[in-house]
Amino acid sequence: MTASELHEILLGRGEIALLDVREACDFVGGHINLACHLPLSRLELDAPVLVPRLGALIVLCDATGGRGDFASRSSTVLSRLGYTHVAVLEGGIGAWVQSGFETSKGYGTYVRAFADEARKRYSVPMVTPHELRARLKEGRPTTVIDARPGPEYAFASIPEARNYPGVELATRSLTSSDPDHLWVVNCFSRTRGIIGTASVNLLKQVKNVAFLEDGVMAWFASGFETAHGAAAVDDIPEETERALATRAEQIISGYRLNVSTPEVLDQWRTDPDRSLYVFDVRLKKDQRLCSEAGVVHVPGGQLLMHFDANVATRRARLVLIDDEHLLRAAVSAFWLTQLADADVYILRGQPCPLPESSAPNKKSRNGGPSLSVAELATLLEENRVVVVDVGRSLDYVNAHVRGAYYLVASSLPGLDSKRFDKPIVFVSTDGQAAELAARDALHLDIASAGWLRGGTLAWNSSRQPVERGWAPERLLTPFLDDWGSVMRLAPEQRETVYPEFLRWERAVASHVRKDDTVRFHFFD
Repeated sequence: MTASELHEILLGRGEIALLDVREACDFVGGHINLACHLPLSRLELDAPVLVPRLGALIVLCDATGGRGDFASRSSTVLSRLGYTHVAVLEGGIGAWVQSGFETSKGYGTYVRAFADEARKRYSVPMVTPHELRARLKEGRPTTVIDARPGPEYAFASIPEARNYPGVELATRSLTSSDPDHLWVVNCFSRTRGIIGTASVNLLKQVKNVAFLEDGVMAWFASGFETAHGAAAVDDIPEETERALATRAEQIISGYRLNVSTPEVLDQWRTDPDRSLYVFDVRLKKDQRLCSEAGVVHVPGGQLLMHFDANVATRRARLVLIDDEHLLRAAVSAFWLTQLADADVYILRGQPCPLPESSAPNKKSRNGGPSLSVAELATLLEENRVVVVDVGRSLDYVNAHVRGAYYLVASSLPGLDSKRFDKPIVFVSTDGQAAELAARDALHLDIASAGWLRGGTLAWNSSRQPVERGWAPERLLTPFLDDWGSVMRLAPEQRETVYPEFLRWERAVASHVRKDDTVRFHFFD
């Protein structure tokens, strides 16, 4: 498919899954705005969830579109998985740029641009770190709310902040008898702080609320103290079920949001012409729904923030599941309807188990022998194997099997296994990527002793010896899956990098706005 043909399809109304299959370090250097990042190293594991319909049009892009490059290798993988309508972007990103079409640098640019456009569209109130600091020092009534998930809040937060991630803040009773009281919503930088503030300002009609401009990063860059490892205080009461349901109905009717039923959902599951994504937006995962009803759990407002990581097919159907009051789903649908080229629905009721014909097709991976934790521990003690970790690099840095090497899975064909005088045991976080690597090693004539069942999660839970960090001599490839997350910075880097990141993020929206394929759908 040529760049012009792809551009024409993106301007149209048909379904398309545009997948950038390069590793993250290349993706952030410049990508098509509407592309979903699904690297070759994760393709076989994640494609069945990210692209649920085997007949959907899939266009693969990499740097060049050349034979043997990421896109052509990915096409082979998808054909093996049963996808029937797969094309490669001729000439890759280079041809797209030469045709005069837009790209963006960085990660999450589509959603970040949407948040900044929403900030202007809805006149989201804002307060600077210095203004917030002055209020707190003066003792003026102020409640700071961090809208990120718990682990991100614990990484670094404002000392006074509570933690109510995503749309959970909308379920709380935000009232105060003091007219000077101010609710201040923040995230690490901008996106979730903007959306959280706008949600309670627009949808709950809370007027004394403001977004903390540039979040924890700006707070740190201003020289103010940040907390690390904080435990959140939950002292804002939840509204009654009746109040939550009433508010949800006001949002649904006021913005004419789509509502569906389990019976209609069952019909959509067997529709061969439309892709379907079903998400549970509640905080707590319902294991039955996820295992029996084909539902993906993305709690609260995180579905908006990580939209491209969960929905690869444009113009698909999205169905949101919630508690009976439906408030989380209503707030999420309010934003997703404006962000996505998709038909977004709120489900009244709970879905039924998947019919047999719709159950995921889980083909055997034939990864060769799997090893238990005890078996690998014995082999290592006897110095009979080498361990190669093919999981996510951040997981490797946090904790890996002692002495393990690191390899990005997509680089396996180039591995010179002769450097080792022992067979390789592949490991990954949960064992899935390791099983695939062990299978591929058999076809590549790489001496393999198998893969670790249960992955490093099982290894850690068995209290086996681990190492943290990394050593250059243990890297068989660089951390190609590292997209430059500011949460991976060493403390001494933050003072320089945070301001640079914020300058980039503030400019994202004006850059994305130039792309005629990007269309947000803001309410009047």
